[in-house]
Order: sequence, then C-alpha cells, then structure tokens
Amino acid sequence: MTTTREVQRYLQSCDLSRATRPDAARSMGISQNAMAKRLRKEGASFSELLEHERRWRCVGGLSKNRHMEGDQLARKCGYTHRESFYRAFRQWYGVTLTQWRATRGVC
Repeated sequence: MTTTREVQRYLQSCDLSRATRPDAARSMGISQNAMAKRLRKEGASFSELLEHERRWRCVGGLSKNRHMEGDQLARKCGYTHRESFYRAFRQWYGVTLTQWRATRGVC
C-alpha cells in the first residue's frame, strides 16, 4: 500500500479536527519526516490529502442533507471555526454556501 493511501485511510477514520501529521505518521509506524518524504515522492502532501478529505466530507454531507446547518457541516469537515469552513467552501466552489444552496433551490 502506498503512503498516500495509508494517510487517506487514517484521515477517513478520524475526526478531521484532530487529524495531525504526527498521529498519521505514528499510525503507520514511521517518523513525520519519513512520511513527508514518501508523500513527496508520490506527489502528495499531508495538507493536500487533508484538504481533499474535508472537501469529500462536505460533498457527502450536502448530498445527504442540503439543508444541513453551516456549523454542523463545518464540524463534519473537521473545522472548529465556522468562518474557516466558509472560506474553504468559497475557495473550493467559487461561491458561498448560501449561493450554492440558492442555485439548487435550497434556502
């Protein structure tokens, strides 16, 4: 299994607000430096994989419940501050959560 896949599995199994590089490396039984080096070799980084998992959880949350409150969706995606989630959402989709909902007929 690649290091990228191992980190993805770690992220899929944890509370993203508590996901850390040290814990990911520890779960694989290697040092943070070794993990970072292997990820670089595979063309990935912990930050990129974390961001991908957050975005994936956002899509999953919205596909199940388009009316999900912003705070609840932020927590599901691993954000402890709603404002940080809103910034990320806008960066991912180019619109605010409210705008996204309006284009889909959800108020």
